[in-house]
Amino acid sequence: MENPPSIIVTPIAPAVSAQFTRFTFSKLYIRRTSPGSKELTVDGRPSDHLGTRNVSDCPIFDGPGSNAILVARIQGTITQISNAHELYTIVFEERLKGSTIVTEGIMTEGSDEWAIYGGTGVFAMARGVIKRKNLADKSGGNTDELTMEVFCPVFGS
Repeated sequence: MENPPSIIVTPIAPAVSAQFTRFTFSKLYIRRTSPGSKELTVDGRPSDHLGTRNVSDCPIFDGPGSNAILVARIQGTITQISNAHELYTIVFEERLKGSTIVTEGIMTEGSDEWAIYGGTGVFAMARGVIKRKNLADKSGGNTDELTMEVFCPVFGS
C-alpha cells in the first residue's frame, strides 16, 4: 500500500469577496552605518553563537545618495538560531507617518525574502513580501536594498 502524500493543496473559494490595495515599494535603502543608525549586539554561546542578538533602529531612505529622503525606520531584532532570524517593524515617516509594517524572516549575507504579516494605519492587516539584497559597500558601511509588495484589505465605511 502506498503512503498518502504528506502535503495536499486544495484551492478553495474565499468566504467573502474582498478588495485589496496594493503598495509597491522599490529601491528603498537601509543604511546601517549612517548617522541616525543605532545597533547593539549581545553575544550568544561562544561555541556556535546560539542566542546572539542584534537590536537595530536604522533609517530607510528612498535612494542611495546623500540627497535621499527618509521614508521610514526599521526597528527590531535578529536572533541567531542556526540561521539569523529577523523580526522587524518598519515605522513610516513623512507621508505615511503613523503606519507600520511587521515582518519576519531569515537573514543571509546576500539576498533573502521576509514575510509581511501585519501592520497599522494604511497597512492594517497587511500581507506581502519584502525582498532584501545586501549591497557591497566599498566605504566599509552596510546597506541593504529593499523591494516590497504589500496587500491590505479595503475596509468599508
